[in-house]
Amino acid sequence: LGSPYDRQYGYRLNPQDECSFPGPLLRLQAGSKYKFTLWNTSLDPTNIHTHGLHIVGDGDSDDVTRRVDGKNRFASSFEEEETGNCLEYTWDLRDDHPGGTYWYHSHYHGLSLQQVSGGGFGMLIVQDNLQLNPRIPQWMAHPTSEVLLQISYHEYDASVYGNGNSQEILELLSNQWYRLRISIVNPNAILQELVFHQSSSSTVMEDVVLECDVYQVASDGIWSSKVPQDKQSVFTMTGASRADFAIKCPSWTDNGAADDEITSYDITYSGKVAATLQIPKSSSSSSTTTTSTTGQRRQLDEEELPNKQNDLEEWIPNRPMSLMGLVEDSTTTIPLEQTFTIAMTSQTINGQYWDPNYALADLQYNQVYEWTLRNTHKHPFHLHLYHMMIVTPGGCGPAH
Repeated sequence: LGSPYDRQYGYRLNPQDECSFPGPLLRLQAGSKYKFTLWNTSLDPTNIHTHGLHIVGDGDSDDVTRRVDGKNRFASSFEEEETGNCLEYTWDLRDDHPGGTYWYHSHYHGLSLQQVSGGGFGMLIVQDNLQLNPRIPQWMAHPTSEVLLQISYHEYDASVYGNGNSQEILELLSNQWYRLRISIVNPNAILQELVFHQSSSSTVMEDVVLECDVYQVASDGIWSSKVPQDKQSVFTMTGASRADFAIKCPSWTDNGAADDEITSYDITYSGKVAATLQIPKSSSSSSTTTTSTTGQRRQLDEEELPNKQNDLEEWIPNRPMSLMGLVEDSTTTIPLEQTFTIAMTSQTINGQYWDPNYALADLQYNQVYEWTLRNTHKHPFHLHLYHMMIVTPGGCGPAH
C-alpha cells in the first residue's frame, strides 16, 4: 500500500490461512501457564515479545535475544520452502499478575522496526484478576462493556489505522459507561496526543455542543492509583502506550432530535481520525454492538448490557506484591549505590548501543532501585518484564 514494509508481516492462529491486521487478539489469565509455538513462514528471522507482561525473561519465556529463522530461501522443493521453522515459548503468569491491556510484537533486533511497521503486532489482554481485586466496579467488569481499539501509525504517509481499518466505526449506546481499551503502535515512538471530540460528521444542531465523559482508569496494564482519574479529553501517549478509559457519550436525541439522527465522536491520534464512535439512537435503544480488533461486530440485546444506571464510583485497586514493595519503599531513602541516572537518545542509553554482552548495571533481587531518567522525549523509557512506579509528583502527567 505504498510502504516497503506495509502488511508484509503478520500473525495468524492455526488453522487460519491468512494473517490478520492487527494480529489475533490474545486473552490470558493470571495464574495460568501457556505453551506457545511461533511458526515462522516468512523469509526473515523473528521472535515475539509480550509488551508489558511481568513474566520470566530467559529460557523459553520472553527472551528477546532468541530468534527463529525464516523459510529456506534456497529450498530444493516447494514442501521444504513452505515448512518454515518453529520456536517454543512458555508464558507463566503469576497468581497476582494484574489484569490489563498489553500488546505483542516482533522484537528481533535489527528487524523489529521493519516487522512491526509491516504488521507484526497484535493486542493482548490479561483478564481482570478477581483474586487480587474482587471488587472491580460492575460497569467495568461486565463483558459487554468492553470496547477494543488498537491504533497504528504508519510513517510512510503519516496514516493512522484503527483496528486495521482506515475508517474504523465503533457503535455505542448513548449514556452507557464503556471500558475502552486502547493500544498505540507507533514505531516512531514519539509523543502524540490522543483526543476525544465531537465529530464534524454529526448532524449539527444549532447551539448544541456535545462531548463524551472520558476518564482514564489504567495505564500500561496497571490500574491508576485511584479509579477513575480526573475527566479529560486530551491524553499524551507514546509509541507503545496502552490505556483503559471509562467513557460515556450522549446522543442528539437526548436534546430533542429525531431518533434517526446519528451522533458521532472522533478519537484522533497525531491529528488523524483513528476511530469514530457512533451513537445512532437515544438511550431507549434496545441494542448496541461490540467490536473486536479484527473488525467483527456482534449485535447485543438489551438484557446483555450492564445496568445503565451504574455510575462511576471511586475505587482504590489492590496492588500485586511486585508493586506493593514500591509503594512501601517510595517514601524511604534509597541507598546511593542503588541509584542510577539513565540518559537516552533514540538508539542509546548512557551512550551505549544495545549489546547483549554488556550490562549497564548489576541489580539484586528483592531490592528497590531509583533511576533518574533524562531525555526520554526522544524514546519512551520502559522496562521489559518489570513494572515500575514514578515517584516524581506529576512525573507521568495528571492522568496516572
